[in-house]
Amino acid sequence: MSSKEAWIAFVVLAVVGCSSTSGGTTIANDGGADASPDATANDAGDSIDATKDAGPTVPAAWVDSQIGPGTEVGVNDAPRCQLPNEKWLTVGTSTTSVGDGASQTGKAVTVTCSIAPAGNSFAVAASATMQIVGSFTVTGTVDPNAPGAISVAFTRGDTGTFRQNDCTLSFPHPLDGVAAGRIQGTVSCPHASFIGGQDRTCLGIAEFRFENCDH
Repeated sequence: MSSKEAWIAFVVLAVVGCSSTSGGTTIANDGGADASPDATANDAGDSIDATKDAGPTVPAAWVDSQIGPGTEVGVNDAPRCQLPNEKWLTVGTSTTSVGDGASQTGKAVTVTCSIAPAGNSFAVAASATMQIVGSFTVTGTVDPNAPGAISVAFTRGDTGTFRQNDCTLSFPHPLDGVAAGRIQGTVSCPHASFIGGQDRTCLGIAEFRFENCDH
């Protein structure tokens, strides 16, 4: 190979190596990712501000969560929940994760996560926070072949925190699953209890993804 051909091959490999996708998703990060500040963040039209090229190692998340009354009378129904069924926290989209240090609708996003092997399972500790709005946190040990109970906390600045330590984790979609550094799935928390003295219990549900996590 001539020196000119070697130089062309190097340039091509460098361009390919700058891709900021992970597991089939795009990562948006001010210090880092995605392509356009006009990217849609959710159905309400939130925008993900991402203006620079990012490396693929930025911790990133997608969260689509909601809290509201369930159907168990006297347990998590409207009188016990005292909230309408509403979106709780939305970060990114199903195809675009938001990286740690990025912003969405002008609000800073922080992502911290560790998903490390623990025998035949994975120890998961992951949290996504949007400045002023709130946060979503999952912790627990997850078997990739039999996902089960996991602890989830739904926090919002204008309401408070609802938590359940035995939410049901499932992997209903083709890209769902857990591996070192990454998890994507759905949680259902029919007995998410309000933390702070009030006797309130709601149904919390969320689809989420954490990727590029410590492992």
